[in-house]
Amino acid sequence: MNTSLCHKLLTVTATVAIAWGTSPWQFSLPAAAQPEPNPASPASSRCRVTSVSTSVYREAATTSSVVSVVPKDTRVTLSYIPDGEDRFVRIQSPAIGFIQTAVLKPCGSQPNPNPNPKPWQKPTVGRTCRLVIRPSQGLNIRKEPNEKAAYIATVYPDTELTVNLTTGNVVKTYKDQKYVWIEIDLSRTFRGENFSGNGWIVNTNLVTAPKLSNVAYCD
Repeated sequence: MNTSLCHKLLTVTATVAIAWGTSPWQFSLPAAAQPEPNPASPASSRCRVTSVSTSVYREAATTSSVVSVVPKDTRVTLSYIPDGEDRFVRIQSPAIGFIQTAVLKPCGSQPNPNPNPKPWQKPTVGRTCRLVIRPSQGLNIRKEPNEKAAYIATVYPDTELTVNLTTGNVVKTYKDQKYVWIEIDLSRTFRGENFSGNGWIVNTNLVTAPKLSNVAYCD
């Protein structure tokens, strides 16, 4: 390569380097823009306070076994933020399990996220009234939680029942291989009629409709 050509190449290189703001012998590409880190959600967003004394269940159902009973005004930490239609939410403390969303209120002075809960979103705690919602042919009340037990009466949709509660304000239930039964107070269910003692109805058919309940909370 002759001297004149080398001189021209060096001149071009230096000109480009100066235009890019580098030395003639060191080129560097602009640094890629770094994304802004997403701020972590504040821990308070998963903080709730119990509005009443309530049970923590092993599974998301009041028929599940009770892990613990937490007093009113206890702070609990949610595992996640529930949707507006969720009846239960998993908590991490003070116990691990599921709690009814209807008994929770935000920590601090935040407004109640669900001021007008639907009947099936209302808490079990301290409430004994239930409304038959299915099936259309009605539910048979039995003397014991057994299909072959003595028949007492039949209740149809829109009939209000009075259920019995056990320790921790949990509905008294019995689960066999096919059904989840709940116990009702006959004298309080059939006020003014000649009924006494207790009876049992099927709340859930574990074979045909394991996720459906035959009763809901009263308004």
